[in-house]
Amino acid sequence: MADMSSRAADAESAEIAIGADVISAKLDLFAEMIRTKDRGLIDELWSDGGFCLVGSEAGEICPTRETVEAKLEAIFTNPATLVLEVPRRRIRLAGTAGWIFGEGILRRRDAAGGEEARQYLLICIFENVAGAWHWRQFFGSEPY
Repeated sequence: MADMSSRAADAESAEIAIGADVISAKLDLFAEMIRTKDRGLIDELWSDGGFCLVGSEAGEICPTRETVEAKLEAIFTNPATLVLEVPRRRIRLAGTAGWIFGEGILRRRDAAGGEEARQYLLICIFENVAGAWHWRQFFGSEPY
């Protein structure tokens, strides 16, 4: 028969695994919404405020809903399609905080069928508020 501390540890492990799955799914949703140019991404990222989108280029620090919306609108109105693939992920949770470090590829597909692929690194930070994981920061960079 398992003792109380063993059951508590099992419950905590299960909660961590569920949290990691939810956070990973949020990154997958982000990638899908970027690819399909889904403007609902703005609400997904800014679900309850306190979000910041950061890129590696000049002018890519977006700490308000208006600046996030403007940056995403520029991406969505560009005729090229961005495809983000993040096969390597390290997810960590500590209390109400969770984060992903991801290594992947960002593909830029133009309307004529041409494609440019670059290495892409990202860090996403989330906060669990009342049992729901919320985006807090997305930082993405093309290091080469």
